[in-house]
Amino acid sequence: MRMLARKLKFANCVSNEQEGGKIWIFWREEFVVDWVGASNQAIHGIFSKGSSTVIISFVYAKCSALERRLLWQELESIMVSNLPRIVAGNFNIIRNDSERKGGRPRPMVAMDDFNYCIDRCGLIELNAEERKFTWCNGQDGATRSWARLDRTFTNSMAASLFPNMGLRLLAKETSDHCPLLIHFKQPRVSYGPSPFRFQRMWCEHETFMSCLKEAWVDCNQDVALGGLQKLAGKLKRTKLALKVWNKKVFGRVDHIILELQERVEILEESLQEGFSYDVEQDFLVTNIELAEWQKREEIRLSQVAKKRWLREGDNNTKFFHAVIAQHRKNRRLDQMMLENRTQLSSPQQIHMEAVRYFRNFLTEEHVGAVPNLSSLIDDTLTDEEGQYLCAMPIENEVKEAVFVIPMDSSPGPDGFGSSFLSNAGILSKRKWSKLHRISLEEESLIGFTHPLILSSFRRWRNRMVEQGVFVAGRNIVENIILTQELV
Repeated sequence: MRMLARKLKFANCVSNEQEGGKIWIFWREEFVVDWVGASNQAIHGIFSKGSSTVIISFVYAKCSALERRLLWQELESIMVSNLPRIVAGNFNIIRNDSERKGGRPRPMVAMDDFNYCIDRCGLIELNAEERKFTWCNGQDGATRSWARLDRTFTNSMAASLFPNMGLRLLAKETSDHCPLLIHFKQPRVSYGPSPFRFQRMWCEHETFMSCLKEAWVDCNQDVALGGLQKLAGKLKRTKLALKVWNKKVFGRVDHIILELQERVEILEESLQEGFSYDVEQDFLVTNIELAEWQKREEIRLSQVAKKRWLREGDNNTKFFHAVIAQHRKNRRLDQMMLENRTQLSSPQQIHMEAVRYFRNFLTEEHVGAVPNLSSLIDDTLTDEEGQYLCAMPIENEVKEAVFVIPMDSSPGPDGFGSSFLSNAGILSKRKWSKLHRISLEEESLIGFTHPLILSSFRRWRNRMVEQGVFVAGRNIVENIILTQELV
């Protein structure tokens, strides 16, 4: 459990395994926790952060009604009237018969015991709007059943202290229960337009290639251009076409997944009313389509997270979300202190200050002598090697240089990375012969010339063993550190 906590970046963990339970709890170091009780069905602790304190009970109830009575007594014994309280988990019982569909009826005595415990503890249920049921037995056809076994309760103090607190029932994936997500709504802060990034998941769509060919082949307005200028025009027009196609045809992946999940819920409700062969087939087809879109979402997240060591096909969506959230957290700039002690506290202020600084930096005349370092540079290359380096790369060299770049690597300023060339298939065998003849003297598309330059470097890198940059297994940072030490 502690090994898992370290992998999930949690500082602390606790469980009720010694009491015969199956509850694992992880929390971060910013919380101060005082555990007040534990049994084989629940763990209770007081969580504190700053001036806020709340007592939380994590519940995993037994299936037996007699054993659950011990849990109800335990919850009633931990009644703290002066603290906000949250009770959440799997209670393995419903409150009334309308909270199930299919299966055997629950004993009325067991439901009464549960409701009596809720009243005695003064708890208010936190309802979720997404789904009515939180558990499904996973059977097929008429034997499938649903029930509301997982829920969250708060007392009146917690409801007053956290007025924006809500409950979301997430989609079932690896478990037959819906995960419970208790959220506290906070306003999202975003600033500026989002940059264009080619998404590998687009290649999985059936209409992607037709959209790409239409934008790529239509080059009548670029007949006067040549070389990299023509290629830059094609990429610019393709970017605009993909933006429109993504908005009108492909759509937001997260929205489509939510729509498919809602459709699955509607079909489940229809099956709960009565079994139908047509509804059952539609239910299975919708689940298959949902799995396809979830795979596309995983491809998108893996591209953003840039974790190349993870194998595709694994259920790593949660991990990708954690990596992306950490990246965004590290890049986020909430405030800035200038040299004159001026405090910038909003994205707009930081933006305007950055524009002002670089405008002055790029327009001011810098006074100072440029040192002559030619005496420190050895003539490593001979004339013959220089000519060999300046020669045009052959077709196979360019192709090898392009495909050696990882598909999840960061793209250039235009938003097109190596995954565009590798997955989109725009460079056929005939196109490669044209690409390798593009002049390297053009500077209109610097971001795209790096495969061509790389193909030239790869020719003679074995001759440059004296240069530490081109030694296999050596990092260029080592040379930088060594230079700093020498200086």
